[in-house]
Amino acid sequence: MTKFILAVLLLLTTAASAHEWYPESCCGGIDCHPTPCGRLKQYENGFVYEDRWYFDQSQIHVSQDDSCHICTSGNSSWAYDFRRGRCFFEPMVGY
Repeated sequence: MTKFILAVLLLLTTAASAHEWYPESCCGGIDCHPTPCGRLKQYENGFVYEDRWYFDQSQIHVSQDDSCHICTSGNSSWAYDFRRGRCFFEPMVGY
């Protein structure tokens, strides 16, 4: 039980600290979150997250940790067949 509580606290701390470095233009305090990098596919002009959200080159930033993060919003515009995300953060060393 103690290990479970510690794991939950670690996850909450990681998510809270990440919101401290997301740019205001990307995050309204609730729109950004870490995500497994394997859920993103890279294309010539950007990334697609789970075949739903599109991030072009202007929306890609360097993550301040070793994880991928995305910022989405219900107010994002549509681009092609995908919903346009706000920002994507990739690890500095790639994934």
